Amino acid sequence: MSTTNENIKTQKKSKKTPLMEQYESIKKNHPDELLLFRMGDFYELFQEDAVVASKVLNITLTQRNKKSGDQTPMCGFPHHSMEGPVNKLLESGYSVAVCNQLEDPSQAKGLVKRGVTLMLSPGVVFNPDELAQDQSAYVLSYEDNEVCWIEPSTGKAFFETCKNKDFETFLRSLVLKIKPREILVKNEVNKKAVEGFYNGHVVDAQKKAYLENAEDLKPRQLLIKYIKAMQGEQGAFGFTEWVELDSRESVVLNDQFFNHLEVFESNDKDRTKSLFNSLKKTKTPGGTRLLRDWLENPTTVQSLILSRHEKIKKWADDFEGLQSLRASLSEIGDFERRISRAGHTLGQPQDLVRLKKTLTAYIKAFDSKDSKLLELCNTLENSLVEEPVSSWQTKGGFIKRGFSNDLDVLLDVSLNSQAMIQNLETKEKQSTGINTLKIRFNNVFGFFIEVTKAHKNKVPDHYMRKQTLTNAERYSTEELSVIEEKVLTAKSKKLLLEKEIFEEIKLKIRQNLNELKKAASKTSFSDVCSSLAYLIVEKNFSLPEFNFEKTTEIKGGFHPVVSDELNKNAKGSFVTNDIKLTENEGFYMITGPNMAGKSTLMRMVVIHSYLAQCGFPCPCKQANLNLYNGLFTRVGASDVLSEGLSTF
Repeated sequence: MSTTNENIKTQKKSKKTPLMEQYESIKKNHPDELLLFRMGDFYELFQEDAVVASKVLNITLTQRNKKSGDQTPMCGFPHHSMEGPVNKLLESGYSVAVCNQLEDPSQAKGLVKRGVTLMLSPGVVFNPDELAQDQSAYVLSYEDNEVCWIEPSTGKAFFETCKNKDFETFLRSLVLKIKPREILVKNEVNKKAVEGFYNGHVVDAQKKAYLENAEDLKPRQLLIKYIKAMQGEQGAFGFTEWVELDSRESVVLNDQFFNHLEVFESNDKDRTKSLFNSLKKTKTPGGTRLLRDWLENPTTVQSLILSRHEKIKKWADDFEGLQSLRASLSEIGDFERRISRAGHTLGQPQDLVRLKKTLTAYIKAFDSKDSKLLELCNTLENSLVEEPVSSWQTKGGFIKRGFSNDLDVLLDVSLNSQAMIQNLETKEKQSTGINTLKIRFNNVFGFFIEVTKAHKNKVPDHYMRKQTLTNAERYSTEELSVIEEKVLTAKSKKLLLEKEIFEEIKLKIRQNLNELKKAASKTSFSDVCSSLAYLIVEKNFSLPEFNFEKTTEIKGGFHPVVSDELNKNAKGSFVTNDIKLTENEGFYMITGPNMAGKSTLMRMVVIHSYLAQCGFPCPCKQANLNLYNGLFTRVGASDVLSEGLSTF
């Protein structure tokens, strides 16, 4: 590392090229980001950034120009395959600034203008497809008595005000529950509030030149400014409004509740042996995230619980409709994140095709008659080819014939160019008597007539020399120049028009954002309710009843994870239990040898109350339960019940 640093210092002392002066003028505004500097078909990293990136990406670290003595460390990768390397850098905890060429190099006078057009961080990612589908990915901020968080990949945004407890305790409980990928703080003083219990990526707004006046902004304003600064004005695309939450309506859970009940992973860190995995019968990523959200937020509001029960029962009582819906939901995909990606500045034709497939499946699943969504779906269907090429930005070809008359005319010229060239070649062969004459094309010289040296004396006087080769001469004619201008102009106009049409379609997506968000929300909600109905139909769960007599009564209860493991491994079936706790008989004395099932029984009782207050059916034949304001557990912290292991 010391040798590399010496090379960097030596380079800084030597005379810089205009390109490196441009690089350093841009880099000084992004000292904490790895700067991806676009040069031709590659993104290059220089100096310390190159040293870091080469190790993370396992790519060769080289020098910029060894022959001239320029030993600036550098590494890079092709611009068309940037998603993989960028996501790897983000997953490693680094932030990235993407510096692009701001003008066409062929039209530039002197050095090509460049500027940062996109910034990314562990919380503001490049491609939502790289995120865990079953978890939301939030960026969180806070100040005074308010905490807010937003998911850039979907636009979902929430805030809560501390009302009746110490703010540090309030902040800690929210951070541990939300598990943000990133926290945005105003300054070092602000940052101290999360030190000691948050080990993720923290961004200090005071140190970011692009977040000027951050001190004057409220947390919600700061978050929006941050995301827009990172990804442009459309960076918060998908965001519609802030939703206020009130944790006083949530069941109070102790810090170890989810761990001790192995809600999201077992104590040996196996997610497949968790309560969440046992309940997860959802068909869409959005539904899976909503299921997790409900599990993370059991409620004390009985009306909310009963409204969920009503929807679940509707699907449980209609088995044929339940099967049909679940089959249709399987085709929808990640509705929320596809909306966000398709309408975003970064959206590509492939993203619009994915949204079209999602929208088509949604309309089919819910027999939607929404005129705006039907019109948008038709536009996407009629405009985009099914499989746009990865080189669409330079070659086009992603808009269907028949969608635009103007584009069809240009397409005809482009497609007919081959016939025009072939006809001209035949004509020139006949007129000159040179049977080996060829009309060719390359990116440097355009179209040209190539004649071997053996037939040089047959070349007509009106041929204009373009290039001399060892064994041939290349020429042009007025007629070929006319065809060339027509063909190349048509190709250029065609690509430009395709991009204009593409942007118009993305604008239409943005204009229909509210309708799309409602459809995505309906999809996720229906997915969760129908998946919970599936537990009733196929897994012998039942919807609980509630009482105000401080009674907990369970008949035929079982632990869903242990039951699933027994069935999966053909080790028999779970022996169900009946439990009744009343105000006068409010506890059980449980005795027995090790591994007899004491921990399993205790967890089973808590799981019933917990799931009931999530609005879920319970793993039993029948349950009559009290509503609780809090649930507290400490049962065998090292147990792995699915494996039959207990430390009770």
